[in-house]
Amino acid sequence: MSNQSKKEYLATVRERYKNCKTRKEKSVVISEVKTNLGIVRKSAIRLLRRKVFTRRITIKSRKEIYGFDLIKPLKLIWKVVGQPCSKRLKPQMKDTLKEKVRVDGKVRKVYEEAKTQYQRLIESDKISKEVKDKLMREY
Repeated sequence: MSNQSKKEYLATVRERYKNCKTRKEKSVVISEVKTNLGIVRKSAIRLLRRKVFTRRITIKSRKEIYGFDLIKPLKLIWKVVGQPCSKRLKPQMKDTLKEKVRVDGKVRKVYEEAKTQYQRLIESDKISKEVKDKLMREY
């Protein structure tokens, strides 16, 4: 017996079981289900008493937080900063933001260009002038 035919059979027998008035009538219905489906008596009782749940198939997609016009700059910033996770990206975005420009009532954010490791080293105060000069000659 296939699952679909079992469900149909149980639906018809369930109505008979609900309409039974005495305990003997219910016992006869339970015994019939037990022999036809080959299940234990307690399982048959559970199946007959259970409500039939119909699945609602609804596919809900999440609303877009960022539109396509914002995804490109976000990806650019994400790559510039070294592809960190979202928790680390948020504070670093403020550092990479250069200025905000208003164009036709819309605010456009301008970001700094990506710097190489050598450019960062030359700008830092942690290395001496000799090393900076050597780096500038090589690169």
